[in-house]
Amino acid sequence: MLGKNSKALTVSARCEVSEHMSPGKREAGLSGASLHSGTDRYQGHKDPRTALLIRIRETAQTWVRYGYRKILAVLHPEGWGVGKTVVQRLYREEGLALRHRPKQQGRASEQRSERLRPMAANQAWSLGFVADRLVDGSHFRALTIVGAFTRDSLAIEVGQGLKGTDMEGVLSRLQFELIAPKIFSRSDAREA
Repeated sequence: MLGKNSKALTVSARCEVSEHMSPGKREAGLSGASLHSGTDRYQGHKDPRTALLIRIRETAQTWVRYGYRKILAVLHPEGWGVGKTVVQRLYREEGLALRHRPKQQGRASEQRSERLRPMAANQAWSLGFVADRLVDGSHFRALTIVGAFTRDSLAIEVGQGLKGTDMEGVLSRLQFELIAPKIFSRSDAREA
């Protein structure tokens, strides 16, 4: 029934209205003009992301250590036209996000043995390189060898480019002059 101020629909207008009506209204032959909008039936629709969500979950279960970026790289060749933010949001909502593990401090694989203290001269020597600059800006390095027990300087070799062969020469010279130690400790202290 039409109200006081409502107009009657023409046949062509009724056809247009019936095209937009739900199937239940069309079957009943009711026009949209005479029915309340609340009588429309709910038309359910599937979430368009359901298939994508299933594929993301499958990929995450197959490759456990994959994050959302790597999963996105797997999805693109398969033809999924989705962006990074969509995959990231779905990945997080499903609880697939990798847990952040804080970096563990480096631990020695073996227990460090107690450092032996020398009880007599020539039981241990300490080696070290020292670098510095002269007033004119040229660099030089010095190899210093110190007795660990007596703390006296056994040798100082100075040069602009000291190499391992220079260190071998100084050590072999000291071994002829003094008794060779059982322990060498090395420090790479650098001074400028």
